[in-house]
Amino acid sequence: MPFTFKSAQKAVASFIIIAIFLLITMLILIGKGSDLFERKSVFYTFLNKGYGLQAGTAIKYKDFVVGKITGIDLQDNDTIRVDIMILEKYQRLMEKDCVIKVASALLGGASLELLSHPDKNLTNNLLSGSLLLSSDMEQGQTIMTQYIGSPTGGADELMVKVGDVLDMINNMEPVLYSTLLNVRDMSTSFKEIMGGLAGTDKTLVSDKLIGILDDVRNMTTGLKNIMTEIDQKKNSIGALIYDNKKLYTYIESMANNADQTMKKVDTIFSELKGMPSDLKQILLLLKEDMIELKKVMENLPFGIGSKSKKEEQNTTIIGGDRE
Repeated sequence: MPFTFKSAQKAVASFIIIAIFLLITMLILIGKGSDLFERKSVFYTFLNKGYGLQAGTAIKYKDFVVGKITGIDLQDNDTIRVDIMILEKYQRLMEKDCVIKVASALLGGASLELLSHPDKNLTNNLLSGSLLLSSDMEQGQTIMTQYIGSPTGGADELMVKVGDVLDMINNMEPVLYSTLLNVRDMSTSFKEIMGGLAGTDKTLVSDKLIGILDDVRNMTTGLKNIMTEIDQKKNSIGALIYDNKKLYTYIESMANNADQTMKKVDTIFSELKGMPSDLKQILLLLKEDMIELKKVMENLPFGIGSKSKKEEQNTTIIGGDRE
């Protein structure tokens, strides 16, 4: 008796065949919508920093995606190797004078931008597997300056600068903590010294010195808040650009307060004759702390991109005399 399929078995088999067909069709459509089945060219380059790049990050040419990063790795010489895939249909863009540079997104993150020589007739095609020059490489910077334009500018410059800003913040933090410790120690010494002053002098110095210590404490706390705010936005360059003016205005205001506080210290020196040596040392230390805080506030606007060194030559960052 010949073997035959039951109706239920035929239905299940038909369902499986249809499901397999639909799955294959879906995979083909997904592949056509992506670069899965497209031919590709591969290149590699080197950067000084990682800039937050990772595998899958887009490679753009005139804001159009032409490829992506396939791998990124730290080398023995502390440079960052970046492996790049360019779709075969855009291979025509890859020439020996091409340069790849880091580009920032206003909402945070980064991508790589391909810069091509304006005169295609002067360059030779770059073969797959070749080294692609980057804006961190000396030869790449030379090509950008001579043929393409300035290697940095605008938001891209801020992306490159973020790491330096955070390093600067770390260097400034010891000054702030040292100032807070000094203010705490001054408060203790101040109470001991005040007991030995005459009545009028005691009231005069007490009121002014308490006000000065409060000013220093408030400015130090304010600077710590600013640094925390910048540090929290290290992954969002757009937020940092948006708040640049507000941050700079706040820093400028505190710098003006620093000048006023130093003038108060000078006033105490001039008004109080024959002050105890301990009190004099406290005031001198306090003034040194104010000078250091002022330097911190002068450097912050440069770090967050609100001012340039060129502007500093023509304008004064803070109100009052410069140290």
